[in-house]
Parts: sequence; structure tokens; C-alpha cells
Amino acid sequence: VSNTILSSEQNFKAAKSVIDGFQSAKNDLLNKFWDEVLVSLLQIFSFHMPPCFTKKKDVLHIPTQRDQNKGAIFTVEPLNGKHWKDDYNKLFISIYSDHIDKQLDNYGPNNKFKSTKKLEYDFDDYSTLQKILPGTTTRKEVVEEITNEISAFINNRDNIHLLYGTKLEVIDKILDLRNKVAHATGNQKWWNWRGEILVFWDFIYDSKKIGIESKFTEVDNTFSSFEIKITTWDVEALKFYKEDLKKYFPDNSIIEVEGRGYLHIGSFDSNDEKGIISKLKECYDILSIIIAKKISK
Repeated sequence: VSNTILSSEQNFKAAKSVIDGFQSAKNDLLNKFWDEVLVSLLQIFSFHMPPCFTKKKDVLHIPTQRDQNKGAIFTVEPLNGKHWKDDYNKLFISIYSDHIDKQLDNYGPNNKFKSTKKLEYDFDDYSTLQKILPGTTTRKEVVEEITNEISAFINNRDNIHLLYGTKLEVIDKILDLRNKVAHATGNQKWWNWRGEILVFWDFIYDSKKIGIESKFTEVDNTFSSFEIKITTWDVEALKFYKEDLKKYFPDNSIIEVEGRGYLHIGSFDSNDEKGIISKLKECYDILSIIIAKKISK
């Protein structure tokens, strides 16, 4: 093959054209593949971390909120199969964080904690590129696997702590409560936002979303109460559901703050787990009824 390519200027130019064409097609393939992964991730995280994921220089980023000059960065790289600083090409999920917990005792560059997981995918390898060709079943499988790996990595308790600095004790309590409420309501879509707020946002009608937010409050490092509220994430949704909410919660005030709507359900004893689960289920059931009635009209 080499002799044929080098035998004439015409053959050499033709080979270069093929190589350039392959590289262009590969870049297009990878860009569209990672866009598909982004869509899959957004379906999972939705309002969890807006603006959720961005691609930049062949690295997938999740921007995280900084607090008192402490923050974290989540990355997936290398998206194009070529790592810029090491001799490996495998896909890596990583977190670098300033939220230091001495118990974890695993520091990376610049005194930042680093948590990393390697995936067995090399997007510079021809066999991997074959798996993600458009319309193939293997492409769907790879998208699903990578999405699940990223989701599981983010939801790991230590990584939640790294990303947001949330106390491990709070993360554990919310995760435990999340599992029990999910069982009580028969719905696994309850979410632990930043490891500190228990959320259900999957109630939606005519593009108008309404949900439940709840969290433990602390006084002097002691859990003092558990707050529950019903939330809409924009003013139009608040207007749309306001009369329904008044019907079921006539004595609760409804307020608008910074473009979001809130109905405060109440403050509950943080040690009354059964009471908390019961009230969360009650709110869930009422919102289910409201949405069901909208749909049936």
C-alpha cells in the first residue's frame, strides 16, 4: 500500500484526500455521538444542575457552584480519543475539588482532591468508532453505558461531597430518606440535589413543571427540622397551578421569589421519619391527582 501511495503525486494526493475525509467524518461522528450522550444526561439530571453539561476542547464539563472561593470541576475526557497530557487514550471521568475532607485523604495536583474512574472506551480506536456508527444497536448500548457510568459517578456519596462540599452526614440522611420515600410512593424518580435537598420534579402538564423540594435544616450543627415545599420553576407554571394548589392547601401561602413559585407545606420534627415520609407522600399524591385531572380534561 505504501509503495502504491508513493508511486505518484496523484496517488499521494488521493491518499491524503481519503485521510482528510476520514478525519472529518470521525470528528462529525464523535460530535454527534457526544451530543446524544448530552441529551441522555439532561434527561436524567433535568433541573438538577443547569446549565448542565457543556463540551469544550474535547472535554465534557459540569460547571459547579463556587462557595467562598471553594469549588469543583467535573470532567469526562478525552472525547476524541487523544489525551493531551498522558500516554493513555481510555475515557476518564474525573472530579477535581477544593472541598477538602481530611477523612478522604486522597489529594491530587495543587492540593485538590481528585476522584477518577476509567472506562474501557478509546474513541481513537477503530473498533470503538464502529460501535457508535449511526443507527446501530451498539451505539445505543454505548450511550446508555456511558450515561449510567457518569450518573453513578456523580451520585457516589464521596463525589457528591467533593462536587458541592455537602456534609457526608447530610448526604447519608438524604439518600436514606430518598430510598424510603421512593418505596412509599412507588416512584424511583426522587432525586438528592447536591446531596442536601430531596426533590421530585417529574410532575408536568403542557410543558409546565411542578414538584416537591425538601431538606433538613441545621442549628449549631444539629438537625433541627425538616422543611417541605411545593415548587414551580417559573412564573407561568405558578399561575397555571395556583388555583389547584389553593384548593388542596387553602391555609398555605403561595409566594413568588426570583421567578419561581413556592408553597410552604411546613416544618417538621427532623427525628419524625414516619411523619416526614407520610407528608412527602401526601404531597406526591395530591400533585399526582392535580396532573391526572389536567390530563383527563
